[in-house]
Amino acid sequence: MNIKKENSQGILWTRTVRNMMCMFMVTNCGNYRGGKTYSVTKRAILFSGQGIYIYVDEHGKIQKKDMTPKIPFKIKAGIAHMFYFPVTSRLFEFFPKNFTSKPHTELQAIKKSSQN
Repeated sequence: MNIKKENSQGILWTRTVRNMMCMFMVTNCGNYRGGKTYSVTKRAILFSGQGIYIYVDEHGKIQKKDMTPKIPFKIKAGIAHMFYFPVTSRLFEFFPKNFTSKPHTELQAIKKSSQN
């Protein structure tokens, strides 16, 4: 099943392939995506644009890491994270379809404050 969602952030396509959740995002300049903790390890690749991976480290501190286009990276299960895109960007993520996620309060607050 394909699902397409479009809003002011951009466009998100979701599809399940062989028990994997696949998400392709076109995110408009200046927007965040995510802000959750997942029960499974995720993999992602920035196809174009610029992205900043924002996560909560093992000491509870928020860290930021620039994403390198076309270099895949892994997000371990249990790591609260989100992405910020300073320019319109394209990102692909995939992970096992049987997962749970929960919003991370501090990351959600950062995301919400940017929308004001």
